[in-house]
Amino acid sequence: MKANTKYLLKRYAIVPLGCAYLIFVVTGLLRRGQYTPVIAFAALIAIVAPLLVLWVRRKALLAFKYPTPDRAIALYHGFTPRDSHSEALVAYNSAFAAALYGEFDRAREELASINWLTRRFSSSPM
Repeated sequence: MKANTKYLLKRYAIVPLGCAYLIFVVTGLLRRGQYTPVIAFAALIAIVAPLLVLWVRRKALLAFKYPTPDRAIALYHGFTPRDSHSEALVAYNSAFAAALYGEFDRAREELASINWLTRRFSSSPM
């Protein structure tokens, strides 16, 4: 099994279990004729999910309106989950933000903060 597949299985193994449990609960409620919790849950998801997406987009747009890349880099550091692959991802995204602002030396510094020789990457795309 490839390293990326193992990583994704470890990280997202709970999602199918949660979905199965949710389907089990919803069908149980519907079989008993209790429609109110199902409708309330669906309405909650329909309201909360778009608001969450809009909030994240707004934070990103506001971060890039500042004259320096400091806010965008802080945003990348704050939103990226901490695991074995996140250091390289944060360095790459921070370097990208610095390059967008024309601060190429800072972009090089961000990328140089990672020891790329010790990183294990698969030679195949998937």
